[in-house]
Amino acid sequence: MSKYIQGKGKEEQGSSLISTLLLLLFLTLLMTASAAVIKHQIIQYKQTAHSYEAKALIEMTEALISVEDGGHYPSSVLFNNGKTVVLKTSETQLLIKATLNSRYTSQKHIEIPVKSVIPAESDQNHGVNKEDPRVIDEDSLND
Repeated sequence: MSKYIQGKGKEEQGSSLISTLLLLLFLTLLMTASAAVIKHQIIQYKQTAHSYEAKALIEMTEALISVEDGGHYPSSVLFNNGKTVVLKTSETQLLIKATLNSRYTSQKHIEIPVKSVIPAESDQNHGVNKEDPRVIDEDSLND
């Protein structure tokens, strides 16, 4: 009987080594995959932050353009974290291109509102109030 116990012990001496190595391999793969996921999440977070910063620069430049009178607008605006360049693509469109200090770029096309010229009115104003053309004068409609 002692030969049976001694023989079985020799056969099982290496079995714990294989299971330990397999467990170590599995844990290594798990740690590597977790590190890759975290790395990609950090990259995505940085890209999202850059996107929001660039959109904020574009919105501030767009607000400056809408305040300007007579069709004049700045060709570039410098901010602490980047700059924007304004390019006229057509008579009614502008391209605002933002470049951050980190070299991230974003752009947006905007429409320039066209100011319409109201032609001179004849003697009859057909119910339109001369002071405010949006208000209809009921007395002139009854004539």
